[in-house]
Amino acid sequence: MVPSNIDVIDVKKLQYVIFSGKREENLNNPYYELVFNFWKAGWKDVFQELNTEIKINENDFYRQNRITAIVYDEVKVISINLLADYHIDDFFKYSYFHDYTIGFYQFLKSESVKTFQCLQFLLVDPEWSSRKTGIRFGATTLSLSLKNQQQNGLDATLTLARDDVPSTSTLKKLGMETQGIGVEMHNAPVSQMYCKTSKPYHNDEVNVLSDYLWRNRKVFKNSELLKTQDRRSYDQPRARI
Repeated sequence: MVPSNIDVIDVKKLQYVIFSGKREENLNNPYYELVFNFWKAGWKDVFQELNTEIKINENDFYRQNRITAIVYDEVKVISINLLADYHIDDFFKYSYFHDYTIGFYQFLKSESVKTFQCLQFLLVDPEWSSRKTGIRFGATTLSLSLKNQQQNGLDATLTLARDDVPSTSTLKKLGMETQGIGVEMHNAPVSQMYCKTSKPYHNDEVNVLSDYLWRNRKVFKNSELLKTQDRRSYDQPRARI
C-alpha cells in the first residue's frame, strides 16, 4: 500500500535496483522474485486490458540484460523497466524487432548506430501513480533507464512507446524523438522512438529524484551486490516529500 499522504513517503526508503534477467544469476538476490512477480502479474493485466491474445512469456524477462525497478521499503515494487542490449546486426535476428519498420532500421544505419538498448515493459503500480502520490514515478523510471545507456557505453536507446498513454510524450520530454511511421503493437498504437543523448526532464523534482536514486542504486551481478558510488543525501528544495 502507498502511504495515504505524500508527506509520509520516506525518500530514503526508495531504492533503484538493477540486475540481470537470468534467474540462475540471481539465486541470492532478494529483489528478483519480488520484481519478477510484479512484472508477470502487471503485464498480464495490461494484455487483458488491450484485449490481445498475447500471453506472458517468461523468457521475455529472462532475456533482459538489465531488470530495473524502483522499490519502496525493500518489499514494495513501485515501477519497472526492462532493458535489453543489441547490436545493429541483430535487427533481423530477433522477433522483438518485427514491430519496427525497415525505414527505422535504415535511419539507425544512417546515424551510424551500432550498439543500443531497448526499453521494454514499463510498468508503474497504479496505487503509486502521480495522481495519488504527486510523484512522477513513470518519468523518473524512464529517466533512470536512459542513464543506463551512457553507463553501459551504448550508442543509443530505442523503444516502441504507446501513444494512448503518456509514455511517448514523457520520453519526448527526456530527449527521445519519434522516427518513421507509427505502428501497432498488441492492439495499441505505438511510436518508434530513438535518442543518442537524453536530456533533463522539464520538472526539477523528477530530475533530482532520478539523480538521487541513480547515485544510490543497487546493482547485482551474479547475486553479489556491487558497491554503490555515492551515498549523498536527497536534496529537493521544492519537494513536499
